[in-house]
Amino acid sequence: TTLKLFEVSIHQDHQVLQKILESSSLATLLVDITGRIVEVNLAATQLLGLSQQDLTGMNFTAADWLIDNADGTLLAPDKYPFA
Repeated sequence: TTLKLFEVSIHQDHQVLQKILESSSLATLLVDITGRIVEVNLAATQLLGLSQQDLTGMNFTAADWLIDNADGTLLAPDKYPFA
């Protein structure tokens, strides 16, 4: 059925995403529209000193982290993509 094909496609896409995250040496956090961390890779756990379990489910804005722009200036919290 169409629904089953859609489910298989989503599963395959998720597997590809997981492989990209696992193989990346860049610290990567995937955040949903509310700021909740939904995926994290090993490089991120090493950089932040927190486990995957600790990070997953954490709200990014509640973590008191600061985000820099490419030019080094701080990004205002109201400019976060999930604000």
